[in-house]
Amino acid sequence: MGLARVTDIVLALFFTAFVFVSVTLEGPVCLGEKVSPESTNYFVAQSYFWGLEADNIWIQQPTWSRSAVCFHAFGFAPFYATFALGYLLKWRWIRQLAVAVCAAKLYAGALYMTANLMDPDYPPTNPWLFVAQSASYMLIPLLTLIREWAGPKRSSSSDHAKSSSRSSDKTKIH
Repeated sequence: MGLARVTDIVLALFFTAFVFVSVTLEGPVCLGEKVSPESTNYFVAQSYFWGLEADNIWIQQPTWSRSAVCFHAFGFAPFYATFALGYLLKWRWIRQLAVAVCAAKLYAGALYMTANLMDPDYPPTNPWLFVAQSASYMLIPLLTLIREWAGPKRSSSSDHAKSSSRSSDKTKIH
């Protein structure tokens, strides 16, 4: 198994984790579940303690932050699911889509992190911990961009068939 395949599998695992977080945590918060230890959603209740430790805005949910969570949960998550499958199943057609979505995610993530760090009302309780956790949401899209720009091209079975057909045509001519 080559480095490109290992990279694809690692990306698929991270994108799967992002889908899990979007479905179990961000989606319910977007739909109105309050971040508190009394939440009926286990993941939302547990995230309250993260908020206390590093990300006060996660608990307070000002409008801009809740909007960002909603965009992530319902805007990016379907693409994450597509990328997870695409990297596992070697779908060639996801390349351009992955570049576009990951570039958008880098912009959105940078905007969210900056707004969070600069918020005068609810600054992160531990900025270093907040940045370290948020960096994973920036690192994976960045690695995806690098993979798609610099990594080896995926070949599809139809490309292989065309190539085989051409080489057999050349042998017939000679």
